[in-house]
Amino acid sequence: MPLHRPPLVDKSLVRTVEGHDDRFTMLETIREFAQEKLEDSGEEDDIRLAHAAFFVQLAAEAEPHLFGENQTTWLNRLERDHDNARSLLAWAVTGSEEMAIAAAAYWSRFWNMRG
Repeated sequence: MPLHRPPLVDKSLVRTVEGHDDRFTMLETIREFAQEKLEDSGEEDDIRLAHAAFFVQLAAEAEPHLFGENQTTWLNRLERDHDNARSLLAWAVTGSEEMAIAAAAYWSRFWNMRG
């Protein structure tokens, strides 16, 4: 069964990353416009908190697998989301001290293993 194409892909606002049907990218100008709209919406902190929680949870889920037979799979998954981890930390250091601590704790094993 083919994956459903998100409407933003159909409208050429985002593109799928080659070789990864579940990963997307966008032009920098579109990203900047979306960032402005997010800031104007008054929901930026809620959205950033949800983003941060998702990627902290991902690292927490990965942690027990980083020394097993699926180590490479999980390290590669975290590598693909490393920019998201950086983004959540950049926000969390001023937006949510608790989230910054949790992110640093859960992502630290990945950073130690991948240098």
